[in-house]
Amino acid sequence: MLVRAQSGEVSFTVSDLEIWGSARFPGEGNGECLITSFGDFDAWVRALDKGPVSIEWDGNSTRLCVAQGGDTCEFSVYPANNFPHPPDTEWRTVFWIDASLFKEAVRKTTFAASKDEARPALCAVYLEAELGGASFAAADSYRLAKYCPNAPVETQGQWLVSAQMLELAAKYAGTRVTLQVGEKCARIITGNLTYTAYLTDEKYPNYRQIIPDLETYPIQVVADRAALLKAVKRARKLDVEIVYLEIMGGLSLRAQNGDATARMRVSSVVHGGSLEIGFEPVYLEDVLRVLDGDVVNMYFVANRAPAVIQDTQYIYLIMPKGY
Repeated sequence: MLVRAQSGEVSFTVSDLEIWGSARFPGEGNGECLITSFGDFDAWVRALDKGPVSIEWDGNSTRLCVAQGGDTCEFSVYPANNFPHPPDTEWRTVFWIDASLFKEAVRKTTFAASKDEARPALCAVYLEAELGGASFAAADSYRLAKYCPNAPVETQGQWLVSAQMLELAAKYAGTRVTLQVGEKCARIITGNLTYTAYLTDEKYPNYRQIIPDLETYPIQVVADRAALLKAVKRARKLDVEIVYLEIMGGLSLRAQNGDATARMRVSSVVHGGSLEIGFEPVYLEDVLRVLDGDVVNMYFVANRAPAVIQDTQYIYLIMPKGY
């Protein structure tokens, strides 16, 4: 961890060589040093009471002292030039956004990003900024989530942004979030916190070509979201790989393994025809968890075509399974 005091501020910066997190606080002094025992430092500071903390280092000593009242703890320090800084760059602001909208955008998209490190483009979130606004999109091979927050755009473009950085920034966001990009990195500033991460230099799939025109989807189901989520959770207790939605004048969810079969009715309104379609249960549960309304709007055309879940400024595609 890099500790730096300058210009009336004390900052603390940590990094795993892919993401940098920095926190700034009012303080006095001048100088910088490196603490390698971040775990011990974190544990000690968390154990202190709320209130002023003294950090003492004379610029030459190999020990830094953190004190509160009569309690002190010394940490070994090393020259700051060993700290791996992100590349220097000229930052351009893409947008600033209310923190609540930013958190919603992250919550509704990053879960759909791939966890397969062999596919780095799909491990990131595709951020697109146009005159009409910004959009967040995340996908793996089986689903796609896209959310369009109402954010005024200052710099247009497309970037692949670290999903992990977005999640960290959303977790600790204050009241406003600013996202900036440089030549190789993106950074997020919120309150006294700054997160920086490398952009992913890969080509993102053209996901627009798989987003269907919902007018071509003849079956619409408006279901009780909480009831459907409960049914999916119950189905997963049977350790099944597929759950089936049975749409026949109403909506039922069926799950079966070699020894048991469960069928649960879900309060719903169905428009259109009948259909049975299977999905991996976690892909249904994930999206039902992040939706906010009492009902979920689902659209279907065939049991081999992706289903669509649509909400305000949000769309989620999920590929069927088992056919």
